[in-house]
Amino acid sequence: MTAPDVTISDVIPPACADWLAAHPEWAPIPGARYYEASHRGNGVRSLDRTVNGRRLKGRTLSASVSGTSEYPKTRITRDDGTPTTGSVHVFVLAAHAGECPEDMESLHGPGGSLDSRYCGCGTEDCTEGNLGYGTHERNVRETIEAGNARRPATFPCINHARCDGMAVNEGSRCGPCAVKVGERAGLLLTAGMNSKAAAKLLGYKSDSWVVTLASRHGGYAGTLAQARTQRLPWWQQVMATVRYHLSRGDGQ
Repeated sequence: MTAPDVTISDVIPPACADWLAAHPEWAPIPGARYYEASHRGNGVRSLDRTVNGRRLKGRTLSASVSGTSEYPKTRITRDDGTPTTGSVHVFVLAAHAGECPEDMESLHGPGGSLDSRYCGCGTEDCTEGNLGYGTHERNVRETIEAGNARRPATFPCINHARCDGMAVNEGSRCGPCAVKVGERAGLLLTAGMNSKAAAKLLGYKSDSWVVTLASRHGGYAGTLAQARTQRLPWWQQVMATVRYHLSRGDGQ
């Protein structure tokens, strides 16, 4: 008995099948015509080319995760001759979804940081893509949700009596409370308060984490070094402290 033919639409949603059928896997990276990125998670490749009289054969480029980054990176050469090291997912999105719109950033879905598949079907039941563009707020929310999914929140938030939330680590804040701290830290640091003074006011030992929260949730645009060197006159610091306490209507 002959086995029935299986088509791509039998194993993935029809919208995904239609998009994949209409879009070749490899597409050129903008500004780097000798390089292409795969929307199926197969990375970046170079093309056969001649550079300064030398004939170079195309190949799939190696990618690695190093340093503090959790995203695979690879190295290409731009059309102007500039060598560039960048994240694979950034190249994939640029090649298949276009340049990142203003006020947005690249997002990873449930597949995590190593899954660089992209599908432009635009449907909620998409199973073939993990990358896309979105707002910073959405990126933060999905990062928190993904972290909580990997490590269940089993400890009461230190503000549990007020927020009824659960945290991943004992003696820490739940996601919503951490967001509120970041918003308040952003206000304090943007007003000019020193990061160590802000950390003390917010009940944190590490001012670096306070600056991180302020950047993520409070719109603070400065660096840790800048936050540490900020100096408010004593009377402005008192006023900022008073305003902070008055704003804590929820007591957190």
